[in-house]
Amino acid sequence: MRHQSKSAPQRGLPGWIWIGFGILLALCVPWYVSSGESSTSSFWAFPVWGAVVVGFAFLLAVFTAFVYLRVWRDAPKKGKRGG
Repeated sequence: MRHQSKSAPQRGLPGWIWIGFGILLALCVPWYVSSGESSTSSFWAFPVWGAVVVGFAFLLAVFTAFVYLRVWRDAPKKGKRGG
């Protein structure tokens, strides 16, 4: 049985991150808007589907920043290259 240290870097990202990206990307595409809805609904003279897309794009940016700052771990560098 192999013992793995908790400090060893993992390869790849956890599955919940990919699921989160998939859901947010699917919600950023306005495939769920019916053809008649886009001309009648508005939010401050902006189509509702456009506001939804902008909102989910913002959430996608926040989620990406969270993953980069809190979850992403690079492998430690083995040596410095002077230059």
